[in-house]
Amino acid sequence: MRLAPCPLPAAPGCAGGIILFKKVEHFAGKFSFYRVGLTWTSNALEGNSLTESETKVLLEDGLTVGGKPLRDVFEAVNLAKAYEFYVFRIPGSADQ
Repeated sequence: MRLAPCPLPAAPGCAGGIILFKKVEHFAGKFSFYRVGLTWTSNALEGNSLTESETKVLLEDGLTVGGKPLRDVFEAVNLAKAYEFYVFRIPGSADQ
């Protein structure tokens, strides 16, 4: 279960300014799929040299690839963190 600040204390589903997001298997699967796919495609458009499989290994296992620029690794990790922040901060996004 994740806690996120509620944008409006009186918004529906908010209890004391906090929304409780339940991790269900269906959402967790979609989140993981899109986290890797969107990170890789977005970074590829910007010229990142990581392949999709390298991005998947980096994000899921935390292993880096030898011979790749450190900038590319940080781009992928930071974009994945931004995606996670975005997904878990939008009210109701975890329920869909």
